[in-house]
Amino acid sequence: METRWNQFDGVRVFAMLVIIASHTGALGMYGQGSVVVSLFFVLSGFFCVQPMIADGEERFYSVKGWLSFYALRIVRIIPVYWLVLLFFYWISNTAFADKTALLSNLFFVNTYGHLWYLQHEMVCYLVAPAMVAMIGLIKKKTGANNAVMAAVLLVTGIAASRYFFSTTWFCLLWNGEKRQLRLGLFIIGMAAGYLIKYLKEKECVVSKCAVKCALDLVELLLLLTVSVFTSARFLSVFDERFADYYFGWYRPITCTLLCALLVVCLFLNSRGIVAKLLSLPILVKFGRITYGAYLIHFFLIEFIPLPPLKQFALVTLASYGIAYILYEWMEAPLYTFAKRKVERYCKN
Repeated sequence: METRWNQFDGVRVFAMLVIIASHTGALGMYGQGSVVVSLFFVLSGFFCVQPMIADGEERFYSVKGWLSFYALRIVRIIPVYWLVLLFFYWISNTAFADKTALLSNLFFVNTYGHLWYLQHEMVCYLVAPAMVAMIGLIKKKTGANNAVMAAVLLVTGIAASRYFFSTTWFCLLWNGEKRQLRLGLFIIGMAAGYLIKYLKEKECVVSKCAVKCALDLVELLLLLTVSVFTSARFLSVFDERFADYYFGWYRPITCTLLCALLVVCLFLNSRGIVAKLLSLPILVKFGRITYGAYLIHFFLIEFIPLPPLKQFALVTLASYGIAYILYEWMEAPLYTFAKRKVERYCKN
């Protein structure tokens, strides 16, 4: 379906493969998960503002709108999250030290390993309705268009990120250590969403073959940049000091801007070669179950002690296989049920 923009499902799969390669040390990708996680933040902020419609802020002008948003996010994230954590607490000797560690992860107090991303994501979703409602009110009072709001959000996202990374006031606990809040990266994703709202209003769709080819090249370079060209292995070829340099941790704003640019290019060039490849039916199916795969993959690594490349392949297959079952039997039915209830609640 055109309005779904299936290419972004393919982007999720691409990011997930890089993350698994990063955690297994395969293909020279060690540490690159920190780069492509920025892509997840961008996509979350991007879809939170509903870029497929001109406005959409009015849904957060009422308490019902806020409650509906929170209910759907909770149903989408928490049941599978809790099930996976409880299961691996039961079978794993290393995932969680004790019940206290398990509880702190279940409620996002002090997260373990890869779960830090979901901890930050939950904070972003917590404040998202207020931010979107405020944007709507600013547009009403000032007459600012979506391009202006995109610029404001971009500046706000960069400024917030710089502030959060320079202070310990806004930190969340990860493996017992403080980690700066990634809300600014989410806001940059929102900026990309408002830019696309504006481009849709102006019906900016690429039609010239030369421009399409140029955008395809840019998209390919961006995909290679966030996966290969920013890796410690690649950078250390030019300077040995980069052998232990993890670009995603040291340059998160740069990573996020690159990811936001990729998202905008894929929208503008939705009929280009790269977008079509990312929209292949198999990638769309895998993209929809990527959340479950993200939750599961890190826990599986200890059960598959193989050389990096073989471990990467088996962890990927096992993660997506289990994620498919969870999606079909738990995620999708629960979300569909909750959505019907929310829609009925909003009509009353």
